[in-house]
Amino acid sequence: MKPKIVVIGGGGGGSNVLRCLKKLFYKKKIKSLIGLISTADDGGSTGILKKQYKTSAWGDIGKNLLALVNTDKKELNLFTKCLLYRFEEGFLKGHTLRNIVMTAFDLLPNCSIECAIKELSTLLKINENLRIFPITNLPCSQRLLFSNGKKIKGQYKISNYPIQKEKKTHIIELFPQNVTLNKHAKKELKSSNFVIISPGHFYGTTLSCLAVPDLSINLKNKIIIVLMPFFNRNKLNQTNNWTTSKYLEVYTKYLNREPDIVICNNNYNIKIKEHSWIIDDKPKTKNIMWISKNLLPNKIKIKKKSKADKIIRSPISFDKKKLENILLNIFQNYKQK
Repeated sequence: MKPKIVVIGGGGGGSNVLRCLKKLFYKKKIKSLIGLISTADDGGSTGILKKQYKTSAWGDIGKNLLALVNTDKKELNLFTKCLLYRFEEGFLKGHTLRNIVMTAFDLLPNCSIECAIKELSTLLKINENLRIFPITNLPCSQRLLFSNGKKIKGQYKISNYPIQKEKKTHIIELFPQNVTLNKHAKKELKSSNFVIISPGHFYGTTLSCLAVPDLSINLKNKIIIVLMPFFNRNKLNQTNNWTTSKYLEVYTKYLNREPDIVICNNNYNIKIKEHSWIIDDKPKTKNIMWISKNLLPNKIKIKKKSKADKIIRSPISFDKKKLENILLNIFQNYKQK
């Protein structure tokens, strides 16, 4: 039986995982692919539009939706590139076309966030078994709470705050208080076979998804795969010198259980400015399938950033073919204990 897959995350990490798994869908290796995406984004273009028009956070949702487009079709490939385009000059400097289009959807009368996603999915001819949903029931923000009572509000501020300098225990939480798991997200999780936690900015994206209050309950009997991030961003003073053991400790805390499978990179042979590799120190775990592989492309290219993009982004992504093969092997052979 072909498995149903749910990916939790956002940003570039989530969209790259969806692109990888989309290939397995078109090869008829998986039955469905669902992305549950963070709505707490408030940086860059998304933050400006969200603040000015009081709309949803479209940045991560739009990027991950476009990852599901069948770009083998020439006309859709060009249109997708157009929507991904970021203006570098003029009064639209820093904005992507997708953010502007999706904000316009949001401003239409009686057009919910799910309605906007559905309309754009139809326009882009995305297969009905490839879907995106916001992970929460309503647009939200996040805050970082320290044990001494200090609070940092907003994803962008949290993403750039030197957390380690505080030397205090802390936790990410969402607000307003009535934020819960989206009803569509609950439905998709219930019917899924595998749930993948995608890599991304750890405090800004990953934990804002895992902090959804009733998420862990809905993951209780699911096969959870954690795809570890590649880098510690040293300049930010947030996860400096963290190894896979420390990341696993935090994932376990927010999931309220250990993941079933962890996939991490073990190739650290290239130096990246202001980043250090997350070293796999192979934590001793009896119940976790631990997969440590070279996930980098054979020919490594440092990603070029738009001059108008103010957000710090990962300079290298995983090799999609390598990850595709690892995940396919898991889907076909893993037996839940």
